[in-house]
Amino acid sequence: AFSSNGATQTFTTIVDTSSFSGSSSSTSFRVELANLVADKHSANNAATALIALDEKPSANEPQILGASDFDRDTRLEVQVSANPNDLVDDMTTMFPQLKVAESGMNQQWSDSWVAVGPGLTPDDTYYSFMLEPPDDASAGIYDVAVLFTDARGHQSSFAIKNDAFTLLNGKPVIKSDP
Repeated sequence: AFSSNGATQTFTTIVDTSSFSGSSSSTSFRVELANLVADKHSANNAATALIALDEKPSANEPQILGASDFDRDTRLEVQVSANPNDLVDDMTTMFPQLKVAESGMNQQWSDSWVAVGPGLTPDDTYYSFMLEPPDDASAGIYDVAVLFTDARGHQSSFAIKNDAFTLLNGKPVIKSDP
């Protein structure tokens, strides 16, 4: 009950959003005061609030910039982005992990190829990585995968670009003559 005219009453609740539709990035809640006595202004008896729901992000397929065939002594730029799927996160609150594996070897992902990055572009639209082959990398075709984690720890599935690039030459091997 209100102690006097014009007094404020506060209401707090916790809502479990786990059963809400995964296709919705927000929902609205409505509170209405009912059965008031001597209510002089009934238009202020209801309030609606839009609440953003925090969903897991969706990673987009990594994009290779420039030629997808490169030599061992050069670097390859990869750009990655994600859809936050909610009104809570954006690219500044999501962090990518980039992995590389020989084509078709999905169980052997490695982050040892990452020489620089991730770096968020000034317009906050994507992250950029520079890849450099590790010493033990063989010449051949490679896949690239990215996963995003948002500020609350929700992780996307890996987005994989198959046959993303070709490393043209392997590490030199020195053989001794008998």
